Amino acid sequence: MILTDTEVGDLLRPAGLRLVERVQQEVQLPSLPKYVSPASARPEHGRFGSDPDEIADLDAP
Repeated sequence: MILTDTEVGDLLRPAGLRLVERVQQEVQLPSLPKYVSPASARPEHGRFGSDPDEIADLDAP
């Protein structure tokens, strides 16, 4: 099922979102440093939406 831009916009509107522009070409992400996988990429690697890793505190109750 292929949705038009108008249909996608209608689906996003109840959530308070607005479709600005459909991406027509392939998204180019910056290359990652050696030994960094996409799953462990951080904002400093040019990736967004990556939360800091939680480090367990050994002294936590």
